[in-house]
Amino acid sequence: MIYGLVLEGGGAKGSYHVGAYKALLDLGIKVNGVSGTSIGALNGAAIVQGDLSNLEKLWEEISVDTLFGIDKVEIDKIKDMNLSKINIPYLLNLSKEIITNKGLDTSKMREIIGDFIDEKKIRKSKLDFGLVTVSLTDKQPIELFKEDIPKGKLVDYLLASANFPAFKMEKMDGKLFLDGGWYDNLPINLLKRKGYRNFIAVRTHAIGRIKKINKDEVNVVYIEPTEDLGGIMDFDTKGAEKNMKLGYYDTIKVFKELKGHKYYIRAYKKNFLQYILEIFDGNEEKIIKIGNLLGFVDFPADRMIFEKIFPRLQAILEMKENSDYQDIILKLVECIAEKYDEIEKFKIYDADDFIKTVVNQFRKSPIRIKKKIPSFICHNRILSLTVKDDLIITIFREIFFE
Repeated sequence: MIYGLVLEGGGAKGSYHVGAYKALLDLGIKVNGVSGTSIGALNGAAIVQGDLSNLEKLWEEISVDTLFGIDKVEIDKIKDMNLSKINIPYLLNLSKEIITNKGLDTSKMREIIGDFIDEKKIRKSKLDFGLVTVSLTDKQPIELFKEDIPKGKLVDYLLASANFPAFKMEKMDGKLFLDGGWYDNLPINLLKRKGYRNFIAVRTHAIGRIKKINKDEVNVVYIEPTEDLGGIMDFDTKGAEKNMKLGYYDTIKVFKELKGHKYYIRAYKKNFLQYILEIFDGNEEKIIKIGNLLGFVDFPADRMIFEKIFPRLQAILEMKENSDYQDIILKLVECIAEKYDEIEKFKIYDADDFIKTVVNQFRKSPIRIKKKIPSFICHNRILSLTVKDDLIITIFREIFFE
């Protein structure tokens, strides 16, 4: 199957696109066209240019300083509300500069993009490429493919697509342009009008308008972040590296149909119901103890696990009603795994190996709850959510150790 790749805008969140596309290449998935808005257009141009490795390197080196000449250390102090350490003179000078320029100076960003983007390569590429911007002067959206953009103007239109309102407005051919996210931040319809019907849409969940699509006419595979990608202006090396890894593994998860919420887990190869029964090992005392902990008394042990314990676990873990038993157990184990830095996130696990890894880590370094949870709280579906973390630890310990 041949896909059109659609990249959502989102500023610094766009590093996620890079990891996603790298995974598509490793999976051997062919893309014939790319459309994007804002940072999605900029990343898309680099992909069409065939320059993924240099794009990855660019993201690893990018910062608010290199893009806008802003001291990241000072900005971080403001974010952390570290009032005693904020450089007030620097902040006042920066504010004055932004006001004078009527927005953030983007001359450095223009220089970086101008040096990186090779218009000739993009025009010669066999891949389709489209972008979205908005003409403030004409008060209308503009959706263009590379063949529609005047020669020598590709970088200008890429910058127009990414012209966030906080940036200093620069005219192009006497007109002002605004970030395309105000019209369509995920331009699936743009490629659809060129005949594409199968799409891979890489989301960032940034602020912007998403145009409706006719789901009966297209097939869309969505790649969505399993963790927060940070703010749209959080340009820094560590954040970019993490988001690229996240994009890579989230894409692998979708196409390899991996399980897991925040981890990447191959489904249990055997009968998972049998695995559950092996965990409890016919220990009626254990089953009744867990059932009582959750408020179920005078209920047969042979029916307790599937009729009472699992539905209640599903509610505590705030999972969808269609989650299966394997999903529920893995989510419970993932909640414990997140508490250990020693358990690697960016790795593909087999289900049984993942569970063993977490159980062994818990055995070596048990997590203690702050204090015993009163039974009336455990039994109440609403109140139990106020002690969710401690309750999950208690249930995990009861299932795998007691």
